Amino acid sequence: MKKSGEQVRVNFGQLPFAFDIDGLMKNEKNIIRQEILATSTDKLAPTKSETDLIQQLVLQFLQHDGYVDTARAFAKEIWEEKSALAMHSDEPILHTDSLAGIRRAVLEGDIDEAIILTKASYPDVLAKNESVLFRLKCCKLIEMIRKEAELNLVHGSNASNASNVSNASNKLETKDNGTIRANGHSHQGMDVDDVVMVEDNSGSQAQPEGRALVDEALRYGQMIQIEFRSEYRPLYRNSLNEIFSLLAYANPFKQPEVAHLFDQRHRVRTAEYLNSAILASTGKSSRSALENLYAQTSVLLQDLRQNGGPGCFVTCKDFVDEIPQPDTL
Repeated sequence: MKKSGEQVRVNFGQLPFAFDIDGLMKNEKNIIRQEILATSTDKLAPTKSETDLIQQLVLQFLQHDGYVDTARAFAKEIWEEKSALAMHSDEPILHTDSLAGIRRAVLEGDIDEAIILTKASYPDVLAKNESVLFRLKCCKLIEMIRKEAELNLVHGSNASNASNVSNASNKLETKDNGTIRANGHSHQGMDVDDVVMVEDNSGSQAQPEGRALVDEALRYGQMIQIEFRSEYRPLYRNSLNEIFSLLAYANPFKQPEVAHLFDQRHRVRTAEYLNSAILASTGKSSRSALENLYAQTSVLLQDLRQNGGPGCFVTCKDFVDEIPQPDTL
Protein backbone atom coordinates (compact mmCIF):
# COMPACT_ATOMS: atom_id res chain seq x y z
CA MET A 1 0.00 0.00 0.00
CA LYS A 2 1.42 3.32 -1.05
CA LYS A 3 -1.17 5.93 -0.10
CA SER A 4 -3.05 6.79 3.05
CA GLY A 5 -6.53 5.21 3.23
CA GLU A 6 -5.79 2.26 0.93
CA GLN A 7 -7.23 -1.06 2.07
CA VAL A 8 -6.68 -4.77 1.45
CA ARG A 9 -9.70 -7.08 1.37
CA VAL A 10 -9.22 -10.83 1.85
CA ASN A 11 -11.66 -13.62 1.06
CA PHE A 12 -11.43 -16.85 3.00
CA GLY A 13 -14.51 -18.32 1.37
CA GLN A 14 -17.19 -16.08 2.82
CA LEU A 15 -17.85 -14.78 -0.69
CA PRO A 16 -17.68 -16.49 -4.10
CA PHE A 17 -14.12 -16.44 -5.42
CA ALA A 18 -13.37 -14.27 -8.44
CA PHE A 19 -11.31 -17.15 -9.80
CA ASP A 20 -13.46 -20.22 -10.55
CA ILE A 21 -11.41 -22.70 -8.52
CA ASP A 22 -14.33 -25.16 -8.27
CA GLY A 23 -14.76 -25.18 -12.04
CA LEU A 24 -11.03 -25.77 -12.52
CA MET A 25 -11.08 -28.69 -10.08
CA LYS A 26 -14.12 -30.20 -11.81
CA ASN A 27 -12.49 -29.86 -15.21
CA GLU A 28 -9.25 -31.50 -14.00
CA LYS A 29 -11.23 -34.35 -12.46
CA ASN A 30 -13.10 -34.90 -15.72
CA ILE A 31 -9.83 -35.06 -17.64
CA ILE A 32 -8.45 -37.69 -15.27
CA ARG A 33 -11.76 -39.57 -15.35
CA GLN A 34 -11.67 -39.79 -19.15
CA GLU A 35 -8.08 -41.07 -19.03
CA ILE A 36 -9.13 -43.77 -16.57
CA LEU A 37 -12.12 -44.83 -18.66
CA ALA A 38 -9.95 -44.94 -21.79
CA THR A 39 -7.36 -47.20 -20.14
CA SER A 40 -7.33 -50.73 -21.54
CA THR A 41 -7.71 -53.74 -19.25
CA ASP A 42 -6.08 -56.11 -21.74
CA LYS A 43 -2.96 -56.50 -19.61
CA LEU A 44 -5.00 -57.36 -16.53
CA ALA A 45 -6.75 -60.29 -18.17
CA PRO A 46 -5.47 -60.85 -21.73
CA THR A 47 -8.11 -63.45 -22.59
CA LYS A 48 -11.10 -61.44 -21.35
CA SER A 49 -12.82 -58.27 -22.48
CA GLU A 50 -13.43 -55.52 -19.95
CA THR A 51 -17.07 -56.61 -19.57
CA ASP A 52 -16.07 -60.25 -19.03
CA LEU A 53 -13.45 -59.21 -16.48
CA ILE A 54 -15.94 -57.15 -14.46
CA GLN A 55 -18.52 -59.93 -14.58
CA GLN A 56 -16.00 -62.50 -13.40
CA LEU A 57 -14.83 -60.24 -10.57
CA VAL A 58 -18.42 -59.78 -9.38
CA LEU A 59 -19.20 -63.48 -9.75
CA GLN A 60 -16.08 -64.47 -7.82
CA PHE A 61 -16.95 -62.00 -5.07
CA LEU A 62 -20.45 -63.45 -4.70
CA GLN A 63 -19.11 -67.02 -4.54
CA HIS A 64 -16.27 -66.03 -2.22
CA ASP A 65 -18.56 -64.38 0.33
CA GLY A 66 -21.11 -67.18 0.32
CA TYR A 67 -23.88 -65.55 -1.75
CA VAL A 68 -24.34 -68.82 -3.65
CA ASP A 69 -27.94 -68.27 -4.73
CA THR A 70 -27.18 -64.75 -5.95
CA ALA A 71 -24.06 -65.98 -7.71
CA ARG A 72 -26.05 -68.70 -9.46
CA ALA A 73 -28.68 -66.18 -10.60
CA PHE A 74 -25.98 -63.80 -11.80
CA ALA A 75 -24.18 -66.55 -13.71
CA LYS A 76 -27.46 -67.55 -15.35
CA GLU A 77 -28.07 -63.95 -16.39
CA ILE A 78 -24.57 -63.71 -17.90
CA TRP A 79 -25.10 -66.94 -19.82
CA GLU A 80 -28.49 -65.80 -21.14
CA GLU A 81 -27.04 -62.48 -22.30
CA LYS A 82 -24.23 -64.23 -24.13
CA SER A 83 -26.70 -66.67 -25.72
CA ALA A 84 -28.92 -63.80 -26.87
CA LEU A 85 -25.90 -62.24 -28.56
CA ALA A 86 -25.00 -65.60 -30.15
CA MET A 87 -21.76 -65.69 -28.18
CA HIS A 88 -20.59 -69.23 -27.50
CA SER A 89 -19.58 -69.55 -23.89
CA ASP A 90 -19.97 -72.30 -21.36
CA GLU A 91 -22.24 -71.47 -18.46
CA PRO A 92 -20.23 -71.11 -15.26
CA ILE A 93 -20.63 -74.11 -13.02
CA LEU A 94 -21.54 -73.28 -9.46
CA HIS A 95 -21.47 -75.84 -6.70
CA THR A 96 -23.70 -75.52 -3.66
CA ASP A 97 -21.42 -74.59 -0.80
CA SER A 98 -22.08 -75.09 2.87
CA LEU A 99 -20.91 -71.49 3.24
CA ALA A 100 -24.29 -70.38 1.93
CA GLY A 101 -26.16 -72.19 4.69
CA ILE A 102 -23.81 -70.88 7.36
CA ARG A 103 -24.13 -67.33 6.13
CA ARG A 104 -27.90 -67.56 5.86
CA ALA A 105 -28.14 -68.82 9.44
CA VAL A 106 -26.12 -65.90 10.78
CA LEU A 107 -28.08 -63.35 8.75
CA GLU A 108 -31.33 -64.80 10.11
CA GLY A 109 -30.01 -64.61 13.67
CA ASP A 110 -29.91 -68.40 14.13
CA ILE A 111 -26.43 -68.54 15.63
CA ASP A 112 -26.81 -72.04 17.07
CA GLU A 113 -27.51 -73.37 13.58
CA ALA A 114 -24.51 -71.46 12.19
CA ILE A 115 -22.23 -72.98 14.84
CA ILE A 116 -23.57 -76.49 14.19
CA LEU A 117 -23.08 -76.16 10.41
CA THR A 118 -19.59 -74.70 10.85
CA LYS A 119 -18.48 -77.49 13.17
CA ALA A 120 -19.91 -80.10 10.80
CA SER A 121 -18.26 -78.77 7.63
CA TYR A 122 -15.21 -76.98 9.04
CA PRO A 123 -14.48 -78.57 12.44
CA ASP A 124 -11.16 -76.77 12.97
CA VAL A 125 -12.36 -73.22 12.36
CA LEU A 126 -13.99 -72.47 15.71
CA ALA A 127 -11.54 -74.64 17.63
CA LYS A 128 -8.59 -72.65 16.30
CA ASN A 129 -10.20 -69.22 16.14
CA GLU A 130 -11.24 -68.17 19.63
CA SER A 131 -12.15 -64.65 18.55
CA VAL A 132 -14.55 -66.00 15.91
CA LEU A 133 -16.31 -68.24 18.44
CA PHE A 134 -16.51 -65.39 20.92
CA ARG A 135 -18.03 -63.12 18.31
CA LEU A 136 -20.64 -65.72 17.37
CA LYS A 137 -21.64 -66.24 20.99
CA CYS A 138 -21.90 -62.50 21.53
CA CYS A 139 -24.15 -62.37 18.49
CA LYS A 140 -26.33 -65.10 20.03
CA LEU A 141 -26.53 -63.10 23.27
CA ILE A 142 -27.70 -60.07 21.29
CA GLU A 143 -30.38 -62.17 19.60
CA MET A 144 -31.58 -63.41 23.00
CA ILE A 145 -31.90 -59.85 24.29
CA ARG A 146 -33.58 -58.82 21.02
CA LYS A 147 -36.39 -61.31 21.70
CA GLU A 148 -37.04 -59.83 25.14
CA ALA A 149 -36.93 -56.27 23.78
CA GLU A 150 -39.42 -57.16 21.03
CA LEU A 151 -41.69 -58.85 23.58
CA ASN A 152 -41.51 -55.74 25.74
CA LEU A 153 -42.66 -53.62 22.80
CA VAL A 154 -45.52 -55.98 21.95
CA HIS A 155 -46.91 -55.87 25.47
CA GLY A 156 -46.33 -52.12 25.69
CA SER A 157 -44.57 -51.64 29.01
CA ASN A 158 -46.27 -48.90 31.06
CA ALA A 159 -43.34 -48.28 33.35
CA SER A 160 -41.94 -44.84 32.66
CA ASN A 161 -38.19 -45.01 32.10
CA ALA A 162 -38.25 -48.64 33.24
CA SER A 163 -35.55 -50.94 32.00
CA ASN A 164 -36.11 -54.42 30.66
CA VAL A 165 -34.34 -55.70 33.73
CA SER A 166 -36.93 -54.13 36.02
CA ASN A 167 -39.73 -55.38 33.81
CA ALA A 168 -38.40 -58.86 34.38
CA SER A 169 -38.82 -58.41 38.16
CA ASN A 170 -35.07 -58.34 38.63
CA LYS A 171 -32.48 -55.65 39.08
CA LEU A 172 -28.83 -55.79 38.17
CA GLU A 173 -26.56 -54.87 41.02
CA THR A 174 -22.80 -54.63 41.25
CA LYS A 175 -20.80 -56.14 44.09
CA ASP A 176 -20.37 -52.74 45.70
CA ASN A 177 -24.17 -52.58 46.06
CA GLY A 178 -24.47 -50.00 43.30
CA THR A 179 -27.78 -50.85 41.66
CA ILE A 180 -27.98 -50.51 37.88
CA ARG A 181 -30.86 -48.06 37.79
CA ALA A 182 -33.77 -48.33 35.40
CA ASN A 183 -33.46 -44.84 33.96
CA GLY A 184 -30.66 -45.81 31.63
CA HIS A 185 -28.10 -43.45 33.12
CA SER A 186 -26.15 -45.45 35.66
CA HIS A 187 -25.71 -48.55 33.49
CA GLN A 188 -22.47 -47.07 32.12
CA GLY A 189 -20.62 -48.41 35.16
CA MET A 190 -21.87 -51.90 34.57
CA ASP A 191 -19.26 -54.64 34.53
CA VAL A 192 -20.21 -58.15 33.58
CA ASP A 193 -17.68 -59.46 36.12
CA ASP A 194 -19.74 -57.94 38.92
CA VAL A 195 -23.28 -58.66 37.75
CA VAL A 196 -25.42 -60.56 40.25
CA MET A 197 -29.16 -61.10 40.47
CA VAL A 198 -31.16 -59.56 43.30
CA GLU A 199 -34.87 -59.65 44.04
CA ASP A 200 -37.03 -56.73 42.96
CA ASN A 201 -39.84 -55.81 45.35
CA SER A 202 -41.01 -52.86 43.28
CA GLY A 203 -44.15 -54.69 42.22
CA SER A 204 -43.28 -54.51 38.52
CA GLN A 205 -45.89 -56.27 36.40
CA ALA A 206 -43.56 -58.04 34.01
CA GLN A 207 -44.55 -60.73 31.57
CA PRO A 208 -43.37 -64.16 32.81
CA GLU A 209 -41.95 -64.89 29.37
CA GLY A 210 -39.98 -61.65 29.48
CA ARG A 211 -38.54 -62.49 32.90
CA ALA A 212 -37.46 -65.89 31.63
CA LEU A 213 -35.77 -64.37 28.57
CA VAL A 214 -33.81 -61.87 30.67
CA ASP A 215 -32.74 -64.56 33.12
CA GLU A 216 -31.64 -66.79 30.25
CA ALA A 217 -29.67 -63.97 28.62
CA LEU A 218 -27.90 -63.13 31.88
CA ARG A 219 -26.97 -66.74 32.48
CA TYR A 220 -25.69 -67.14 28.93
CA GLY A 221 -23.61 -63.95 29.17
CA GLN A 222 -22.01 -65.14 32.40
CA MET A 223 -21.27 -68.49 30.73
CA ILE A 224 -19.46 -66.63 27.94
CA GLN A 225 -17.40 -64.77 30.50
CA ILE A 226 -16.47 -68.00 32.28
CA GLU A 227 -15.66 -69.82 29.04
CA PHE A 228 -13.26 -67.12 27.86
CA ARG A 229 -11.89 -66.13 31.27
CA SER A 230 -8.42 -67.57 30.61
CA GLU A 231 -8.01 -65.23 27.67
CA TYR A 232 -10.36 -62.53 28.91
CA ARG A 233 -9.03 -59.52 27.05
CA PRO A 234 -10.25 -55.94 27.53
CA LEU A 235 -11.88 -56.16 24.11
CA TYR A 236 -13.95 -59.14 25.23
CA ARG A 237 -14.92 -57.42 28.46
CA ASN A 238 -15.95 -54.23 26.65
CA SER A 239 -18.00 -56.19 24.12
CA LEU A 240 -19.97 -58.01 26.81
CA ASN A 241 -20.49 -54.84 28.84
CA GLU A 242 -21.87 -53.09 25.76
CA ILE A 243 -24.25 -55.95 25.03
CA PHE A 244 -25.48 -56.12 28.64
CA SER A 245 -26.16 -52.39 28.56
CA LEU A 246 -29.04 -53.21 26.19
CA LEU A 247 -30.92 -54.42 29.26
CA ALA A 248 -30.79 -50.96 30.82
CA TYR A 249 -33.29 -49.50 28.35
CA ALA A 250 -37.02 -50.00 28.03
CA ASN A 251 -36.68 -49.68 24.26
CA PRO A 252 -33.05 -50.26 23.19
CA PHE A 253 -34.11 -50.05 19.54
CA LYS A 254 -34.47 -46.29 19.98
CA GLN A 255 -31.25 -45.69 21.91
CA PRO A 256 -28.38 -44.45 19.64
CA GLU A 257 -25.81 -45.73 22.13
CA VAL A 258 -26.79 -49.38 21.65
CA ALA A 259 -29.28 -49.60 18.77
CA HIS A 260 -26.48 -50.46 16.31
CA LEU A 261 -26.20 -53.88 17.96
CA PHE A 262 -29.68 -54.72 16.65
CA ASP A 263 -28.92 -53.45 13.15
CA GLN A 264 -28.84 -56.05 10.38
CA ARG A 265 -25.37 -54.81 9.50
CA HIS A 266 -24.11 -56.29 12.76
CA ARG A 267 -25.22 -59.73 11.57
CA VAL A 268 -23.63 -59.09 8.17
CA ARG A 269 -20.29 -58.19 9.76
CA THR A 270 -20.42 -61.33 11.91
CA ALA A 271 -21.19 -63.47 8.85
CA GLU A 272 -18.29 -61.92 6.92
CA TYR A 273 -15.95 -62.42 9.89
CA LEU A 274 -16.86 -66.10 10.07
CA ASN A 275 -16.70 -66.49 6.30
CA SER A 276 -13.15 -65.07 6.21
CA ALA A 277 -12.03 -67.50 8.92
CA ILE A 278 -13.51 -70.45 7.01
CA LEU A 279 -11.84 -69.43 3.77
CA ALA A 280 -8.49 -68.96 5.52
CA SER A 281 -8.80 -72.46 7.02
CA THR A 282 -9.19 -73.93 3.51
CA GLY A 283 -6.11 -72.14 2.21
CA LYS A 284 -8.07 -69.52 0.30
CA SER A 285 -7.71 -65.78 0.56
CA SER A 286 -9.87 -64.18 3.22
CA ARG A 287 -10.72 -61.47 0.67
CA SER A 288 -12.15 -61.75 -2.81
CA ALA A 289 -10.27 -60.60 -5.91
CA LEU A 290 -12.57 -57.59 -6.17
CA GLU A 291 -11.80 -56.55 -2.58
CA ASN A 292 -8.07 -56.97 -3.20
CA LEU A 293 -8.34 -54.88 -6.36
CA TYR A 294 -10.19 -52.13 -4.51
CA ALA A 295 -7.65 -52.11 -1.65
CA GLN A 296 -4.67 -52.08 -4.01
CA THR A 297 -6.13 -49.22 -6.05
CA SER A 298 -6.76 -47.19 -2.89
CA VAL A 299 -3.16 -47.66 -1.76
CA LEU A 300 -1.77 -46.72 -5.17
CA LEU A 301 -3.87 -43.55 -5.30
CA GLN A 302 -2.71 -42.61 -1.82
CA ASP A 303 0.89 -43.07 -2.92
CA LEU A 304 0.32 -40.90 -6.00
CA ARG A 305 -1.04 -38.09 -3.83
CA GLN A 306 2.15 -37.80 -1.84
CA ASN A 307 3.81 -35.60 -4.45
CA GLY A 308 0.68 -34.11 -5.98
CA GLY A 309 -0.41 -34.88 -9.51
CA PRO A 310 -3.33 -36.84 -10.98
CA GLY A 311 -3.84 -38.95 -7.85
CA CYS A 312 -5.12 -35.86 -6.03
CA PHE A 313 -8.13 -35.58 -8.33
CA VAL A 314 -9.69 -39.01 -7.97
CA THR A 315 -10.64 -41.51 -5.27
CA CYS A 316 -12.33 -44.91 -5.35
CA LYS A 317 -15.14 -43.38 -3.32
CA ASP A 318 -15.87 -40.97 -6.19
CA PHE A 319 -16.83 -43.92 -8.37
CA VAL A 320 -18.69 -45.77 -5.59
CA ASP A 321 -20.79 -42.70 -4.82
CA GLU A 322 -21.99 -42.64 -8.42
CA ILE A 323 -23.57 -46.08 -8.13
CA PRO A 324 -27.38 -45.67 -8.01
CA GLN A 325 -28.84 -46.60 -4.64
CA PRO A 326 -31.79 -49.04 -4.45
CA ASP A 327 -34.28 -46.30 -3.57
CA THR A 328 -33.27 -44.28 -6.64
CA LEU A 329 -33.43 -47.10 -9.17
